[in-house]
Amino acid sequence: MERFNLSKNVETEIRQQTVRVFVEMCPIYHPDLLSVTLGGSTSEGSNGKRSDIDITTVMNPEDPGKVDVDTIITIARQIQDGVRNLSVPGVIQPIIISTIRLEEAQTAISELAGTPALPIHWLHYPSLEFAKINEPPELFEGLLLNGKTLLGNPKSAVEKFEKADISRMNFLSGLDWLTDSLKILIANTAWKDIDSDLQPRNFTVALATHNLEYFWKWRIISNIIRESTGKQIRGWTDAEVNSQLIKPEIWKLVQRVRNIRHKSPDVSLQEIIDLHKETFTLWPI
Repeated sequence: MERFNLSKNVETEIRQQTVRVFVEMCPIYHPDLLSVTLGGSTSEGSNGKRSDIDITTVMNPEDPGKVDVDTIITIARQIQDGVRNLSVPGVIQPIIISTIRLEEAQTAISELAGTPALPIHWLHYPSLEFAKINEPPELFEGLLLNGKTLLGNPKSAVEKFEKADISRMNFLSGLDWLTDSLKILIANTAWKDIDSDLQPRNFTVALATHNLEYFWKWRIISNIIRESTGKQIRGWTDAEVNSQLIKPEIWKLVQRVRNIRHKSPDVSLQEIIDLHKETFTLWPI
C-alpha cells in the first residue's frame, strides 16, 4: 500500500509539473500562431488523475487552404521537449495524443510497456478554416473560451473563426484524420535515439503510413478513376488496371506511398514526413 501511495504521489506531482511547463513557460511558439490555450478543467486544477491535459493550438497562415507540415513538426517538438524529462520509469510516462478515439489504444500500449500514461491531448488547427470545416463550432469555441490563455487572444480568434469563409474549402474536410496520425508520430518520436520515444515507434509509424495509404487510395486515386470511368474501384488491383488514367508523376508518388506502407515500420521518420508534405502540397488534386 505504501508503494502504491508513493506511485500516486509521484503521478500527481508529474501531472502538476506538466501543467506548470505549459502555464508558466509555454514552450510553444511559431510566427503563425494565433492562439494557444490549456483545457478548462486542466487549468482550473479540477481534472481527475487519469484525465487528459488538453492543449489547443490554432494557426493563422498566409494560405489557410494548405496544411503546413513544418509547422506541425515545430510545435510537436516543442511539446515533446517540454515534457520529455518528466517521465518516471515504471510510474508515469507523458504521451501525446490527438484524438479521443486513439487515446484508449495509446494508453493501453503504454501500460503494456510497463508504465502508465499521462495523456497530453494536443488539438492542432492548421487554420481557422480547417477548424471550421472539421469541428462543431461549439466545440472549437469552447476549447478557446473556456480554457486558460497561454498565447494570443482567444476571443479574437473565435471572432475570426465565425467570420471565416469556407465556401470554397470543402477539400479540407476529413484532413484532420490524416493530420492526427502525423501529429502522434512526430510528437512521440525521438529524432535519433529510438529508446527515448514516448510511444513505441512500430505503432505510430504503422498508424501514419496506413492512414496515408488509405487517403491516397480512397480520397485521390479512387476519385480520379471514378471521374474518368464512372466506376468505383475495389482496391489497388483495380487502380493498377486503370493507372493509365493517372498522371505519371502522381502514379509514381502513389507507388512511393504504397511502398512505405509495405515497409512499415522499417521506414525513416523523414520518409514519412516527406510523403505527407508532398501530399498536402498537391491536395486537392
